[in-house]
Formats: sequence, structure tokens, C-alpha cells
Amino acid sequence: MSPPQSTTSQDSRSAGDTLLRAPPQESGRQSLSNPSCGQVNPSCGQVNPSCGQVNPSCGQVNPSCGLVNPSCGKVNPSCGQVNPSCGQVNPSCGQVNATCNPSCGQVNPSCGQVNPSCGQVNPSCGQVNPSCGQVNPSCGQVNATW
Repeated sequence: MSPPQSTTSQDSRSAGDTLLRAPPQESGRQSLSNPSCGQVNPSCGQVNPSCGQVNPSCGQVNPSCGLVNPSCGKVNPSCGQVNPSCGQVNPSCGQVNATCNPSCGQVNPSCGQVNPSCGQVNPSCGQVNPSCGQVNPSCGQVNATW
């Protein structure tokens, strides 16, 4: 009699690729794949109202969107990037490059990190922090006090 076959398989994906996509969900519903992930901060808003919510420790986005911004790159909860020219996403990992691709949103270099105590991070003109002004350069100054 032969020994039982193992059902464990090796996943060839890297850690940064594991949360890029989630199963599709019903149109119009705004929910997370993992309820324990929540928002960037319970007092904060959504990364993009058309693309659900993200938590820096989870890296998940709305299954109906896949990526935070379809024109950007991967979301790696361990300090990945939205776009290689945009810098890091996770607030604990450093600054978001102030000269990043406008389609990914910008952050005032004097504000530095995407602070989890800040407000909305909405590429369509949300705010990282009310004192930092608009995120998207097409919406006005990056820092309202410049």
C-alpha cells in the first residue's frame, strides 16, 4: 500500500503578488474581501471611492477593481509600490514620491508619508491631510499653504 499523497502545493508567487486580485463581486457593492482589514484608518476615507478600501497591513483593494489604480503597479502590503515612480504606499515605509505619476496622486514633500491619521487618499482629488491640500496635482496645489 502506498503512502498517502500530500495535498500541499508550493505557490510560486512572491509575497508582493499575493493580494493583487480578488474574486469579482456584485456591481455597486463596496465591501472588503477581508472585513478585518478595514480602511487605511477607521477615521480615514477610501483610497478611491470607485475602487474600495485599502489597509497598509493588508494591501487589499476592492475585488471589482483589482489594483488601487489600473494604470499603476502592484500593492504590496510589505511596502510595495503603486507605481515605481510613485514611491512607497505603506505609511510605515517612507515617503510617496512628490514627483510621481499624476494618475497615481501626489503627496506634498513637506507632508512626507501617507499618514494613517490623515483623511482621504483619492486620486480624483481627495486629501491626505487637510493641512496638506489636494493629492492630485490637477486639482490644485499639493500643499494649500504654498
